[in-house]
Parts: sequence; structure tokens; C-alpha cells
Amino acid sequence: MIFIRNLNKIYNNTNVINNLDLQIEKGDFVFLHGKSGSGKSTLLKILTKEVRGWSGKITVDSQDLNKVATYNIRRKISVIYQSFELLQEKTVYENISLAGHVVGKTNKDIHNRTTLLIEKVGLKGKENLYPKNISGGEQQRVAVARALLNKPEIILADEPTGNLDTENAYHIIRLLKQLNEEGVTVLIVTHDLELVKSFPAKIIIMSEGKVKISENDHLLI
Repeated sequence: MIFIRNLNKIYNNTNVINNLDLQIEKGDFVFLHGKSGSGKSTLLKILTKEVRGWSGKITVDSQDLNKVATYNIRRKISVIYQSFELLQEKTVYENISLAGHVVGKTNKDIHNRTTLLIEKVGLKGKENLYPKNISGGEQQRVAVARALLNKPEIILADEPTGNLDTENAYHIIRLLKQLNEEGVTVLIVTHDLELVKSFPAKIIIMSEGKVKISENDHLLI
């Protein structure tokens, strides 16, 4: 699904990503763990083509990332951010449905999918509220639903629990785990080691721009 070899990215004469090799299979549920500055978020931005100017080889679903159009890769991959990235002047329903309008889905398809996802993430009855009127955990559920609207094959979650309390953090990870069980490949960037230890997953640890440890189902440090 995602195949990376000899990936390098330099910022200000510093190798933020340093000869990184990584392989994530279709259907994987993966935690990418590491300290701040280890290159985790840069890697996600490379995968969505937000960051350019890297060297090495990356394929996503057997497509060369250098050759595939940004539009096409972002239909395949959806991103969930720590800061939710919601439009404050839009309702819950509008924030979720907007992703469908961007790619030109019909109003009927957008409505049906948005209504389904609102129920799936546990926000039924709150679709007409604005972000300021719902909790942080609920805002992150809006972000999850928005990421799912166009049925991505891969979800990249960049510190999705960073602004949440423990209960809401675990709720979001359980929701992402459920989506993974339905066939979505999930990669979660986090510095929260306790969270990583609480869920069975493939665990990748980054340090100084490299993969330091990769373990299946448990963590060795």
C-alpha cells in the first residue's frame, strides 16, 4: 500500500528525514511514534504532497508518488489533524459535507453519506450545531467523519488526540480502529506512549528521521 525506500528530506541543511525505509500494507493499523522533531509530521506531509523536494522512492498503491497527480493522491488519502481544522462559521453537517462538494459529488450522495457518518461517529442530533457549541472530542469526531466522506483507502492521523483528554483520546482511537476493521488502512502519528501501548497495532518508532524500531503487536524499548 505504502512503500518507501531511501527517503530523504533536508530543511536548512538538516536531514529531517534520513534514508528512511518503511512499508505499510493494505489494511494495516499503525502507530508512528517518536519525539517532537523526529520527522513524523514531515513524513505525512510528504505522503500527501504538501511537502516537496524530497529524494528517494515512494509508491502509494503501486503508484509513484512523484508522478501521480496531487488531486488523485488526496482522494486516496485523507488526513485528520490535531487542531481539528474545522470551519467555525459552518455547522457540523456543513463541515463534513464540504469534502463532497470539493470533489464534485451530487447533493444526494453528499447528503446520504454525511447523514450516515454523523450517526457513525455518534453526533446524531448535533448536525446543526457550530464547532464552538460542541466539545473538543466531538469536534475531532467531526474531523474523522469529514475525512471519511469520500471513502479514502488510507487515513493519516497527525496527533489526532493531542488536544483531547484521556477519555476522548481513547474514543477517537477506538473509532479509527473500527474503521480499520472495515478495511481502511490507518497510520496514526503520536508522541503518546501510553496510548500506543493500549491498542494492538503495528508500531513504528522514528528517531532523527529514521525508523528506529518496528514491531508487530507489542512494543520493545
